[in-house]
Formats: sequence, structure tokens, C-alpha cells
Amino acid sequence: FINDMKLAIAGSTIRMLADDTRMLKQISSMADTTTLQSDLNSVVQWAKDNNMALHENKFELLTHRHNPQSTLMQLPFAILSQTYEVSSGNLLFPVNRVKDLGIMLSSDLSWDAHVSTIASRARKVASWVLSAFKTRNKLTMLTLYKSLVRSHLEYCCPLWNSCRGSEAQVLEGVQRTFTSKIWGVQHLDYWQRLKALDMMSLQRRRERYIITRTLR
Repeated sequence: FINDMKLAIAGSTIRMLADDTRMLKQISSMADTTTLQSDLNSVVQWAKDNNMALHENKFELLTHRHNPQSTLMQLPFAILSQTYEVSSGNLLFPVNRVKDLGIMLSSDLSWDAHVSTIASRARKVASWVLSAFKTRNKLTMLTLYKSLVRSHLEYCCPLWNSCRGSEAQVLEGVQRTFTSKIWGVQHLDYWQRLKALDMMSLQRRRERYIITRTLR
């Protein structure tokens, strides 16, 4: 029944998935800012008309600038094009990053924050696995790694696979460390371990997955 929310929007683009809603608008002038503010007000009013309450304290504003180094953005009036108001009177200011459906989006369009987040999460899970299970045999370790650790490193990878080489190495380091704990392959270097364990690097897996999805 929320499909008619888009009818309340006049000049912006709206996207919805489950209970998450996003509004998008290219801002080229103050008139565009006014349009986006008006659409935001319309969505809030739509919710009230349908006896719904939006979590306005969870509203976030993420901006992507064409020229982040522009001196115009340093002028006092520039903040007017980057600030919006919700019905509670609170102001929305731009943030550096926003988590959307498990993906960390940054205002500078880089994936540093997302890669750091998933690598940290995967390391914590890997540490838990190594502390909770005494055995280091191949079958058990690979089963735990593939089901509990690697999934964190590959979630939505076609979206962020354009990360830099240094970021890819951070992710690869999680797999490198975990496989070095498996009995029988500790003495091998990383690439020899992968061959002995019949595994691929995370980078190669991402590339293969993207190709597979493209062909479909």
C-alpha cells in the first residue's frame, strides 16, 4: 500500500525496498534545492495522511559533488543548498557515509569505508571461529570459512569490486590469515595454499561472479 508514495513526489526520484525509502535529486540551482525540500515535505505529509509515522531521526543526507574542491562550496551561503528540514524542525546536514542495505556509501564515491567495515567484521567472525573450534582439519575449517567468514567479504561484491588494489589486498589478507591456520598447508605460501585447498583468490571469485551475472 506504499506504492502510491511516489505520486506525492513532483520533481525528485524515489526508490523503495521493504521499509527503506530513498529520494534522489540532482542539485544544479537553488530551485532544485527547493524542489527536493518540497518533495521531502510531501512524503512526510503522505505518511501523516496514511496514519503512519516516519522515523525522522533516522533520516540521513548524502551528497555527491561534481567538484568537491570547488571554492564555491566554502562560501557561507553554500550550506543553504546542502541543508534540509524535516517536520520535527530538525535539520538534515550532509554526512560522509551512509549504510544502505548493508553497503557503506561514501560521499566521495570511494569504497574505503565499506572495505574496512566488511574486513573488520570478517576478521571478528574468523577470530571467533578459531577460538570456538579446536580442530584445524581441512574439511571443518573450510566449511566454517565458506559459510561464516567469506560471505561477509563477498556481499554485493559486483557493486564495489571497483575498489583499489590496496583495498583488495585488505580483503585478501583475511583469507590469507585464515587459510594459514589449516593443518597440512601452513608451510605453503598463500598461492600454493589456495591450490592445495582447491580455492580461488577473492579477487578472482569476484571477477568470475561478475562475468556470470553479466551473462545471465
